[in-house]
Amino acid sequence: MKNISQMFKELRNDFHYCQKEFGNDFKKWIPNIFTMTRIAIIPTIAISGIMGNTLLAGIIAAFGAATDGIDGFLSRKWNCQSEFGRKLDTIADKLLGISLIIGLLPMNLSFLIPLVLETTILFVNVHAERKNLKPKTQQIGRVKTVLLDTTLVAAILSPHFRFLKSFIPFMFGSTVTLQALSLAKYYASSKNSSNNVKKESKENNNIIEQKEKPIVHTISNKEYLQNYSNSLEHELEKPKTKEINL
Repeated sequence: MKNISQMFKELRNDFHYCQKEFGNDFKKWIPNIFTMTRIAIIPTIAISGIMGNTLLAGIIAAFGAATDGIDGFLSRKWNCQSEFGRKLDTIADKLLGISLIIGLLPMNLSFLIPLVLETTILFVNVHAERKNLKPKTQQIGRVKTVLLDTTLVAAILSPHFRFLKSFIPFMFGSTVTLQALSLAKYYASSKNSSNNVKKESKENNNIIEQKEKPIVHTISNKEYLQNYSNSLEHELEKPKTKEINL
């Protein structure tokens, strides 16, 4: 099982691989720049929300949520998807959502529910990464992330835009439901990945044991007697050579 330092080391190695693959092609770096920007603005969102400057927090959060769609679209369009970008995007999504929820807690403690769920999803992903498992990204997870960011931004901006308040309860309920379903899907996917890894390991060990195990041919008593009888008949049928005395 990998520890946290190994995971950061792998992330650094993935970054170096991107450097070799993308080189000085600035266009291919743009999706990752958007993702890194999303991470960089996270402390500002959390601090602004805690200090009560919800308008600033909402505007910055809306920009951060928009970059989540932009980086994925550009990476697919320009064919510059990478393992580094995938891991960085996952980290940015989870940190952005958690920071937005922390900023909302002084306004409404009910947001502890999505905070716990999103933190648990992050834990499941990190645990899977530590075990070298790669659970498949679920479509429901992508929808959940979009709805979560939209709900949180709307909740932060609701004191300044009154019409948003009527949508918050429905969006909140939908978000929590999708978070719970997404958590169940990721957990099941991680378990399936773990079982597949164990199965492949067991099959490989069986193959190695079969190669190393000496092949021993065994015959029954009946086959032994039959072979002996055939051998004896063959000896009797041989022409006898005459002895010549000199």
